[in-house]
Amino acid sequence: MTADFITHSFHFEDNNLLSILYGPENKNIHFIEKKLNVTIYTRGGDISLYGPSAIINILIDIMPLLYDFCKTHRVLSTDNIDQMIAQKMDLDKSSVSYIGQESERHDYYIQTPKKKIYPRNASQYKLAHLLDNHPIIFLTGPAGTGKTYMAVAKAVEMLTQNIIKKIFISRPVRESGESLGYLPGDLKDKVDPFMRPIYDTLEDMLLSHQIDHYFKTNQIEIAPLAYMRGRTLSHCFTIVDEAQNTTPQQMKMLLTRLGENAHLVINGDITQIDLPSHISSGLAQALKICQSITEIGFMHFSDEEIVRHPLIAKIIKAYQAYES
Repeated sequence: MTADFITHSFHFEDNNLLSILYGPENKNIHFIEKKLNVTIYTRGGDISLYGPSAIINILIDIMPLLYDFCKTHRVLSTDNIDQMIAQKMDLDKSSVSYIGQESERHDYYIQTPKKKIYPRNASQYKLAHLLDNHPIIFLTGPAGTGKTYMAVAKAVEMLTQNIIKKIFISRPVRESGESLGYLPGDLKDKVDPFMRPIYDTLEDMLLSHQIDHYFKTNQIEIAPLAYMRGRTLSHCFTIVDEAQNTTPQQMKMLLTRLGENAHLVINGDITQIDLPSHISSGLAQALKICQSITEIGFMHFSDEEIVRHPLIAKIIKAYQAYES
């Protein structure tokens, strides 16, 4: 649900100037995003802006000026950007710093039957825009950043508004190294332990009778990845969790299941691969193969963007330091 949010795109030719404009590891782009609470996508010479129309209209003037500044001075710092923003907006720097925050928090939300879900940080806001504009999205990053939660929320919104007819949620079963055949019970009994986080998320967004209805009518289906083979997923929002544990063959099969009005979110953490060492991760491979396809969205969350609990980021960093 957006109010007066717009998108604008640029294309710049000189790759050397672009590297200056973007800064090391996109430092300058991230500075602008944080400064003005907008979303900026970069791919080669293509730059797309998304945010409140008042701010984007100002950036439409500023971005070419920044590019020209790089051409003239062969350097661009965040201080240069800060000064240009302040001059263009005719505001002092302290005033500029909060522009857009209230718009981001209050103007965009995902509507579910139980509550409205607002992005909790700039990256979740960027993800929300990807979910609105790309049929396939690859999400990577550590647990606790809200990747699956935001995807399920968008799927629930689209189902309850009759934009799609079905939600399909899946994940490869790899945690114990055993196949489903070794586990007791019927299919639901076998899958439930692996899908418990998804059930918890659905319970946070849907009323109990709605959950029962959608499962009984098969409008929400939760099943292992292998059950997707041979199917065409039309008018369906598909979420694949823990995708770092897919094989290359499974990933190719998954990406070729899409039908009419299909949405696919592939979610994983490539630092937590449970596959045998001789098997490549289908997610890691797909990230390389599909990078040039502009219709596909890509989003990576960092440890600093964990929202589940502030201690999780510290624990992950402590493990990374120990393992290195």
